[in-house]
Order: sequence, then structure tokens, then C-alpha cells
Amino acid sequence: MPDLADPWRLAELHKTYSGRLKPAVFVRLNEAVEGVSEDIDYGLRFAKVARLAILEGHVKARLVMKCQRCLEPVEVAVDSVFRFGLVASEAEAERLPDDLDPLLMTDQPVDPLDLLEDELLLCLPLVPMHQPGECRRPSVPEPDEPEIKTKKDNPFAALSVLKGR
Repeated sequence: MPDLADPWRLAELHKTYSGRLKPAVFVRLNEAVEGVSEDIDYGLRFAKVARLAILEGHVKARLVMKCQRCLEPVEVAVDSVFRFGLVASEAEAERLPDDLDPLLMTDQPVDPLDLLEDELLLCLPLVPMHQPGECRRPSVPEPDEPEIKTKKDNPFAALSVLKGR
């Protein structure tokens, strides 16, 4: 897969890329999660259909995030399939068929890895959690010495002394 590419040209050439990527290539993703369990599977297919440039793809990863219920690590499976229509303006985006999401492109080359990383980041859960019943209970430390509750002094005892006068 090229480092930088013209997506319009890739669509003209009907280029396809697939494989596995090391997690280290996704800097922003690594900052957003606790870790990545394994290499990331991906597939990209650029095509031209009836004067429309299309990018279809998938990305699959196993990410480690912090469970927001118990604060322990939880593995999150991400498996995304996407289909974009490449557009140069918002007006073109409005004319896309409903089965295509618009992907606004400029004349500048793009890094296909950035497209995959963007998709992974969009698939992250807002509140990652274990399945119900799978969270570990947080450990609560035991007190060193159990407190022995004694009979509390009556705060009005001083009044009874005054009353007796």
C-alpha cells in the first residue's frame, strides 16, 4: 500500500489493498486506547462506477480499553465495513446514492493508513464496559482495627447538670 496516493487515480485504476498491519503504525489509535491485542486486518478497494469514485473497505481489530464500570482492562472487538463515495464538494455529496457515505477529498494525496485509522477511531465505544456480570469487584481494603462502638455521650447531659442546680 502506498504511503501517499491520489484516491481519484486509485479509483481509475481499480486498486485493491489488503493485509495485516502492526498496531504501531496507528499513532492516534494507540493514544486513544490502552493497547492493541493483535495485528490489524484491513482491506481497501478503490473503484470507478458510473462516473463515481468509490472506496470500499473493512478493518478489524481487537483493542484494549479501560472498563468504565470497574476500571479494569476490557477487550473491545472492532469490525467495520465501510463504503464511501469520493467527492470534491458538499454539492457532490448531496447527490450521492443513499448506500454511500461521502468522503470529501481535495487535490492533495492522502495516506490510506489515515483513512483506516479514522475508521477505527470512529468505531471506538464511547463508554467501554465488560459484559454485565464480568466486571471484577473493586477491592476495598479492610480496616486495620475494627472500631468498637461504645455508648455515645448524650449531648444534653450537660443540661441535666444545670437543671439539678
